Amino acid sequence: DLRQSQERYRIIADFNYDWEYWSGPKGELKYVSPSCERIAGFSVEAFLHNPELMISIVHEEDKRQVAAHLESDTQETPEFGSIDFRIVLADGRIKWMNHYCQPVYADNGAFLGRRATNRDITERKTAEAELRAHHERFLTVLDSIDAAILVVDLETHEILFMNKRSVESSGKDMTGTRCWESIRNNNGPCENCDNKALLNEQGEPTGVHVRHEQNPVTQKWSVNYDRAIKWTDGRM
Repeated sequence: DLRQSQERYRIIADFNYDWEYWSGPKGELKYVSPSCERIAGFSVEAFLHNPELMISIVHEEDKRQVAAHLESDTQETPEFGSIDFRIVLADGRIKWMNHYCQPVYADNGAFLGRRATNRDITERKTAEAELRAHHERFLTVLDSIDAAILVVDLETHEILFMNKRSVESSGKDMTGTRCWESIRNNNGPCENCDNKALLNEQGEPTGVHVRHEQNPVTQKWSVNYDRAIKWTDGRM
């Protein structure tokens, strides 16, 4: 029964998609799942026979963080740990890993070591980097425009976005506040607010509305070009 139980557990561990490993109380490797070869390019035997291999393939910029984390794995504490780091494959490609580990104790409370998982999160990290780059390009374009751009929720009047020129002309970033309160110093929506005119009866944008007005607080005159758009979260 014990052998069968161990065999069932080994089969489950061996077919785990993530790269799992178990270490002893002094940090020595006791088990490495076969997924290590698919993810890192090195066999189970390579990791078990070379205790330094795991840290050697870590990206140079992440080595200090990973080494400190692995060192803490040998401490007898009940704390869990999770970090993201990069590894460098033999062909020079870089992969992102999410490392998660937890301590393992015997029934009598003795510290047996750690169980850890390395999950390949390269696709997620790549998508995040592309999203950040897209966001930076978006801000670069809007901040380069010599006009104040303001995005306001049509229903709540909450300011959702201000470009650099808008912040400079207002003297502060008022994102998250209501426009009639922070810009006009009013106690409620402005009487001449044209929000409703920006949508037709079907809730569709009616195009650009041009109006001239004087700000009662700054006394500055401006030409406003207002139009309804659908924001990133779906609201108008």
